[in-house]
Amino acid sequence: MISSIPIGAKPYACAISADERTAYVSHWGGDSVAVIDLATARVVKNIKVQDHPNDLVLTSSGARLFVANGNRNTVSVIDTRKAEVIEQIDVALVPKSPLGSTPNALALSSDEKTLFVANADNNCLAVIDIAQGKGSVPRGFIPTGWYPTAIGVATTGKKLIVANGKGSASRENASLWNEGFDRKNPGYVGNLLEGTLSFIDMPTAKTLALYSQQVHRNSPGGRKKLSSIKAPFLLGTRSPIKHIIYIVKGNRTYDQILGDVPEGNGDPTYCLFPEEVTPNHHALARQFVLFDNLYHDAEVSADGHHWTTSAYATDMSRRVGPAPTVDAVAAVPPCCTAIRRFIPAADFCGTSAREPESPIAATASSPVSTSVVRAPKLIRRRKSAPLHLVLKAIFIRLTSALMALR
Repeated sequence: MISSIPIGAKPYACAISADERTAYVSHWGGDSVAVIDLATARVVKNIKVQDHPNDLVLTSSGARLFVANGNRNTVSVIDTRKAEVIEQIDVALVPKSPLGSTPNALALSSDEKTLFVANADNNCLAVIDIAQGKGSVPRGFIPTGWYPTAIGVATTGKKLIVANGKGSASRENASLWNEGFDRKNPGYVGNLLEGTLSFIDMPTAKTLALYSQQVHRNSPGGRKKLSSIKAPFLLGTRSPIKHIIYIVKGNRTYDQILGDVPEGNGDPTYCLFPEEVTPNHHALARQFVLFDNLYHDAEVSADGHHWTTSAYATDMSRRVGPAPTVDAVAAVPPCCTAIRRFIPAADFCGTSAREPESPIAATASSPVSTSVVRAPKLIRRRKSAPLHLVLKAIFIRLTSALMALR
């Protein structure tokens, strides 16, 4: 290492000018871009952008720097000669939407008239016309796989390559439902999500219009206008909400607890804690509301805790979330191996047995797909030793032991 340049908390990405005299570093923790003079190895200016800037891309002339703002649905455009922001591009599916698109990767077309933005939480690319230098708006959207995190443009300029951080869909936790143990599929969701690459032909205007329709179908909530009633409300003002009771069941799926409710869209096959074991949960669901089709986009505690408290996980938490190795998961104590044969993976990893629909990632020989798929159905539990009977027996023994102590 030649030198170290302090620029603040959580530097994310960098871009180097064509003359290699200047470096631009996105300061994720400071909502700014640091301009660094490489000759003197010092920060000469911090340019304020918007929340959590991540990826950067420079035009070949170096005149414009594009900055993706992960916690806003925007891309900031910086005039590098003036060292100031000259435009904020809204890249959301619907203009002025609440944050949640999570732009986190950028690429320029070969003629530099189009900017491609990976909207990770929309599972799509926003295609932005930047030819005019101002008033840039999306021309359309391209569906991708699950949580796109990087974009490349082929040297021919005729094909896009997109890295999908979570692949296409979740998979079954096979080793937890079958006899034996599969080291390639140990059951932990961090090892089950496999990234994919989408190879997409550069779309024509007609194809882009069709792709845009597919993106909106994949994100039905993204094209709806917000209700006139907004929360949070000012203290003391009228509110239609009287009470909120928030019950969180960590590392549990809908089916594990409420899969036996006939009114819901569940599967009793996966219900480990039926009504006789969880009467209060069932009573609350019947008395108030049954969220049988409420999906979230978190898999493990690293992003699940963010979802629990704010209904959103940042791009940083997604990228640095822990994922134990196969060997770590394989080293489960012997006392757990018998339980693993009939406890779904969610008890160990916090994933859902039923995932939301996701667009299929494209293959190298076909354009991006315009269909959606559900995750494959899990293999049925072994019929021997139902867990609720085991738990009931343990409860009876514990109760007897406590009575004896009296």
